[in-house]
Amino acid sequence: AGSVVPGDSDAVLVSSINTDVTIGQAQALDTSGTGSSIIKFIISDSIITMITAPKIPSSAYHLVYTDRLSDQEITDMLGVLGYLGNANDSVSTINVDITIGQLKDIQSSPSLIMTQLISDSIIDAVGLSNVPDDAYISDTPGNNLKPAEVTAMILALEVFAGSTVPGDSDAVVISTITTTNVTVGQTQSLSTNDSAIIKFIISDSVITMFGVGNIPAEAYHLTYTDRLSDEEIIAIADALAVLGAPGDSVSTISTDVTVGQTQALDTTATGSVIIKQMISDSVVSMLGAPRIPDTAYIASNPANRLTDSEIGYMQDSLLPLAGNDANVLVSAITVTESTLSVTTLKAFPDQSIIMNRMISTAIITNMTNIPSESYVALSSEDILRSEIDYLLDALDILGIGTSGAGSIGAAAITFEDLYTISAYGESDPLGYSPIIDHILSTPMISAVTDVRGGYDYGVPSTAYRN
Repeated sequence: AGSVVPGDSDAVLVSSINTDVTIGQAQALDTSGTGSSIIKFIISDSIITMITAPKIPSSAYHLVYTDRLSDQEITDMLGVLGYLGNANDSVSTINVDITIGQLKDIQSSPSLIMTQLISDSIIDAVGLSNVPDDAYISDTPGNNLKPAEVTAMILALEVFAGSTVPGDSDAVVISTITTTNVTVGQTQSLSTNDSAIIKFIISDSVITMFGVGNIPAEAYHLTYTDRLSDEEIIAIADALAVLGAPGDSVSTISTDVTVGQTQALDTTATGSVIIKQMISDSVVSMLGAPRIPDTAYIASNPANRLTDSEIGYMQDSLLPLAGNDANVLVSAITVTESTLSVTTLKAFPDQSIIMNRMISTAIITNMTNIPSESYVALSSEDILRSEIDYLLDALDILGIGTSGAGSIGAAAITFEDLYTISAYGESDPLGYSPIIDHILSTPMISAVTDVRGGYDYGVPSTAYRN
């Protein structure tokens, strides 16, 4: 009847009293063990109307008086009604489409109804298909979300709502938040979030971006095999910052990367294995599998991706191959070994198995009768790295391209150059460089040849090695 002091409502007709209780009235009424059963029923009925019966967990009802809520549940619900509405609001009409701020306020409530409401609100926001089993209590769908999952999701919902400072998104209604079209910026903010739901959403976006066929098995979680591992999520989030802008949707980012993007990606031991696979595939596709030695692959098996070290060397090699243009797509690079300049060849990492093969191919294409000692043991395709270095240095000194390596003339060599170049390999086991001796032999023989009467008086036979 709206009494505020004793006796002020004595004249009010009982029949005219409205029992559709407000929040303030419900909180003022005695619902303890000795309280009125009628009052408990009225409050229960209002709460059930507010939430709707299908959303009330069976455990919230009284064990004996099963048509109303338990005394404890009524008490727990009265403790949170103030967060959901004002004192004069009718309990039965309270809007339970809660905001982020309300979710924060009621999260710690022991109310079984609120626990259910919180889980339902989060699941509705992200979509049931995006909730993995391990997000639920006992890893069982149908149960409420784990308390830790709820805590992690509150932080995630703030990110999805565009929060920049604590509390600025408290008024945002959870059901209005878009959580499925995750962006690069959101992924970076959430990569270390402990929510199983968030890990699944990020994984799904990344897998869509690259294509399931391009995700290596080692990128997946060992237990929850429908999503990426925690380490991979963190690593790929860092990579996405290179591949796209903060506002870009992850699922729509192009994987046709430029040289500059490739060079900026982390391919160290802690880098994303998805990214390593992407770069490996790009390099193999760009060069062609026949150009890749087996030893460049993990376990020397072409069915695997390139080794981490080889991927790193190729990152360094792409810029020279692209004419020093970082904006060139890796897929657009074309390579013809025999036309590569000495400067370009010298720019490649010495340790790269792939680039050593390319340099060897360029040399073999432009030179005949390369000494067998210049080759890697048991190989007819790879020249020893030391021999490559000697030859490239010699050609650089002489100002001759690789195409002229097999036809150096005497006029192209000064005595100073000859002294410098002929000294290459002196510290090697053979005491000389077979390939250097080979390229110097032709101009030297030409310079001293003196053929008379069918006999060469210039070069004695004992001067030849073979």
